[in-house]
Amino acid sequence: MSSAGLSLPGLPPLVRRRRTDFTGGAFTTLSGLAALLIVAMVAVIVGEIAWNGAPTVTWEFLTAVPRHGGLAWFSARGNAHLPKAP
Repeated sequence: MSSAGLSLPGLPPLVRRRRTDFTGGAFTTLSGLAALLIVAMVAVIVGEIAWNGAPTVTWEFLTAVPRHGGLAWFSARGNAHLPKAP
């Protein structure tokens, strides 16, 4: 057995290639950049909502029960003790 790799009769030795190492590193870098881009886009969206929405949020908005419908989950949360319709 040679130090370059496994050598079998009739087959060329299996040697680790530098191109594979470069390609693996390149795709790892691209994957990291893609993930970073996604995180940056989510941060921009959340930041925009927080920046433009913060002045409209009041204590009454956070604690009041919906008056005219509202979200079904918030309305149903107060009616959990009622029996379900058949």
